[in-house]
Amino acid sequence: MVKDAGANRRQAARRGGVAVIMAALALAPLGVVACGGRGGGDGAGAGRDGDASGDAVAPPDAVVDIVADRAGGGVVEAAAQADGAPDGGDGAGAGGSAGDGPDGAPAPDGSADGAADPTLKLVTFNIRYANAGDGANAWPLRRDLVFGVLRAQAPDSAGLQEALFVQVQDLAAALPEYQRIGVGRDDGATAGEFSAILYRAARFDVAASGTFWFSDTPDVPGSSSWGNASIRICTWGRFVERATRRAYYHFNVHLDNVSEPANEKSVQLLMRRIAERPVATDPFVVTGDFNSDESQPAVRYMTGAAPLAGMPNPIPLRDTFRALHPVATDVLTFHDFMGGTAGAKIDFIFMGPGESALGAEIDHTEVGGRFPSDHYPVAARVAMTAWQ
Repeated sequence: MVKDAGANRRQAARRGGVAVIMAALALAPLGVVACGGRGGGDGAGAGRDGDASGDAVAPPDAVVDIVADRAGGGVVEAAAQADGAPDGGDGAGAGGSAGDGPDGAPAPDGSADGAADPTLKLVTFNIRYANAGDGANAWPLRRDLVFGVLRAQAPDSAGLQEALFVQVQDLAAALPEYQRIGVGRDDGATAGEFSAILYRAARFDVAASGTFWFSDTPDVPGSSSWGNASIRICTWGRFVERATRRAYYHFNVHLDNVSEPANEKSVQLLMRRIAERPVATDPFVVTGDFNSDESQPAVRYMTGAAPLAGMPNPIPLRDTFRALHPVATDVLTFHDFMGGTAGAKIDFIFMGPGESALGAEIDHTEVGGRFPSDHYPVAARVAMTAWQ
């Protein structure tokens, strides 16, 4: 049965708001990046995911080199630095050097380069696609807020949702300490929304990366099945720490805002791909806008609380936020540019069963009543037990 989860969340957004909840074990100062969506938002009424918007047109020569992924399926990026992404170089910029805290502060372990730090700072952020029809909330009027949030959070890697090509270009220019992986979902290159991952280039290299589609043909760019209202994807990367050669996988998703059955099939495919990752001993994290809340089957499957199609999740995950805030109720993350605290959480940072959350929060950054996106970003610091 198909239900309009997006409509339910819009009603929830109008009833209340979101509370900033910080863990006792320090997170870096906050202020997050957005990965825009309208409650799963996908540009309804403005072309598919806003692609018809006047400020969302990619130049014709902006092409990503891709090759068929023979190991993990989908599309693998032949060059991690695509579409004008910065080279990362020495990591100079607002975020400081690898392992450093915000604005060049010392790394959490007190070392100069963070090499001894077995933790990761992570963010998931739906930044809302660039839609000229958003008026006062259009991308050019709020992008500096998005940049500010990312600088303040200073993640090691951040999963974005709904970013169009023009937005990933703007992020690359504003945040030169980060590089990105990811492709547009419509064509596996630059068209449509990206579920891009930004990563701190001074600390990490990309050993492998790719994108697959939530469909019966996940290796085919632009494919869609299962009743999805829009094309849905997962972008993933294997990141290797330069100083230590420790590695982790980051999977970043944006699931459907209309069909819960489609989301149930999507999370099953996601977990199969995670279970089949080539370096199975590496830890992993999952970020995303799931467009399903904690009571719904797709999210319950992710945490091992419920099977799907009679099958349990082969690797039950833990929600970093719930690991530290198990009874919090004001956890709204989609607020439709209205703010508030009361409602459901649909944006998640999941960690593997062996990792530990040191900090977790929903970031409610606003400036003068204006918000970076229609979603609040979610942030977490995770102790990577496999690294210790």
